[in-house]
Amino acid sequence: MASAVICFLKQGALTDSQTMPTEKVVLRVETDSQSNRPLAEEASATEDSAGEKHPEQLEPTTEVAPPGESIRQLSGANIVAALTKAAAGEDPAAAVAAVLEEMHNCDDCIEPLKELVVNQNTNGQLRVYAAEALVRSGSKDAVEFVLDQVLKASSAGDSNFVGTLKKSLQSPTSLAGAEAMFDLLLGSGRYAAWRDALPEDLRATLRNAIRIAPDQEEIGNFAAGLYLASQANGHNAALWELYDGLAHPNMLSTLAVKAFQDGSPQNAVQFLDRLGQNGDQGTVQAFVQASSQEPALLKDTAERLYAWSLQHKEQAQPGLFLEYITDSTLSPAQRIAAAYGLAGVADAQLAIRALEKAANLGGDSTVNASLTALQGFLARSQHNN
Repeated sequence: MASAVICFLKQGALTDSQTMPTEKVVLRVETDSQSNRPLAEEASATEDSAGEKHPEQLEPTTEVAPPGESIRQLSGANIVAALTKAAAGEDPAAAVAAVLEEMHNCDDCIEPLKELVVNQNTNGQLRVYAAEALVRSGSKDAVEFVLDQVLKASSAGDSNFVGTLKKSLQSPTSLAGAEAMFDLLLGSGRYAAWRDALPEDLRATLRNAIRIAPDQEEIGNFAAGLYLASQANGHNAALWELYDGLAHPNMLSTLAVKAFQDGSPQNAVQFLDRLGQNGDQGTVQAFVQASSQEPALLKDTAERLYAWSLQHKEQAQPGLFLEYITDSTLSPAQRIAAAYGLAGVADAQLAIRALEKAANLGGDSTVNASLTALQGFLARSQHNN
């Protein structure tokens, strides 16, 4: 069936005459005609700025708000007491979550939390919460501290503490926090000594932490800049870690667009092929992103997103695609690419009904024509089977 949809694409369901607005990207790619890999200038990334402070000036308190209520102000003077009380409550998970929710507004909480992490007399679970709070703070310094403690514990053979700290690294963090993880993963900066010595289990933890960080598009752009800089500087180990190890979906999408816009369609296809091998659901957003930024890649992204759905039945849930298809504010390229992904889901009858319903919503004629054509393709495939 995959070969059938490729034929279907070539027969004109998506035509070269369809034009959509092109969103140009920031990083520039230089290409080398002697290489299949794009060469590039080093690009810089901008760190997230810290969140706005609450305007209210309230007296510090050690009281922990019930779940659903906000702790109006945390400070270095009360963060340890608040976290300790939350961890000892009847519903520690909810109470600790309420404390951690406020951490991004508390710059002077960092040092007391560091002390809590390294205090061996502290309850083990409380050390986990403190390390998690440091990662959630989004401070690069705080995340580097947690990473340093992991490395020290690993060198000392303290596997229990390593496991404790690795759990905290799965907490959501900012781009600045992710930068610290990239430094260790690639063995750059302060972590150069670990370039060839990083334990594989920690490497896997860092890859996963980066891939689940909240702002995937921003982190993908940052990772693309690192890839291009590594390529330009001849850092092959970092290059392959990013491309074959981390393989961040939005990074691959961004690199494909840049390669195409700089006149290297073969490299663009190489990045899209690697993207299609990813098993996580972020792959859908990355393919749709590429279709939006460079509509000339629509045939390539649609074909690969359809194949991805066929190969990843559990991950290819209809809702992943429907949110794009039914959003009339998105570009035609985004909606059409998502429609091809929907066509490959396990339940073909559900896909046919969803495509029909989306087409009946009206709107862009190009999108509706593609939705109707896909309905017919799936109906014929069902009949033939």
